[in-house]
Amino acid sequence: LDHAEGQLRCLEGSLELQGGADAGRKIGYLLRQELERQEQPSLPKVAALWALAERRGVELHRRQMTGVLYALMQLDRHVDAFRAALRALQQGGDLSPRIGELLSTGLSRDPSHVDDAYYELEEEAKRGGAVPLKAANLVVLSCARIPDLDRAFATWAELPKLGLSPDIETYNALLSTC
Repeated sequence: LDHAEGQLRCLEGSLELQGGADAGRKIGYLLRQELERQEQPSLPKVAALWALAERRGVELHRRQMTGVLYALMQLDRHVDAFRAALRALQQGGDLSPRIGELLSTGLSRDPSHVDDAYYELEEEAKRGGAVPLKAANLVVLSCARIPDLDRAFATWAELPKLGLSPDIETYNALLSTC
C-alpha cells in the first residue's frame, strides 16, 4: 500500500463514518480547505481528494480544478492532470494558456504519456462522452513538443473519429512541429 492509496482509503473511510449522503459537498469542502491553507498545500492530499471525487462522480468547482491540475503536475502525474483537465473541459470549464503550456510540456517528456492522453480521448468517445477539441489540441501540441511530426499529424488525422474538426489552435500546434 503506497502513501497516496493509504490517504485515499483514509479519506473514503472518514466520509463513510460521517455519512456518505453529501459526500460531494464534503469532498469539495476538504479540497477547498487544503488549497486555501496558509502554508503550502499537501499535494498528495489534493491528488487523493481529486481521485476520491473522480471515483464518486463529484463535480469540483473550476477554481478547485485549477489547484488540482497544478498539484498533479507538480507530482509529475501528467496523465492524471490530463484526465482532470478533460473533466474540467467537459464540465464547461476552460484551461488557461499557462496551464495548457505546462500540461503539454509535462506530457511531452514521455511519448507514452502523450499516447495515454490520446487513449483517454478515444475511450471517452467510445463511451459516447463529449471530447473537447481543446483536449485534443493539447495532445497535438504535446506531440509537437516531443518533437514527433508523424505522431502529431496522425493525431490530427484521427480528429474526425473523435467527432471533432480542427480549428486554428490545431493548425498552430501542427505548424509548431515543422
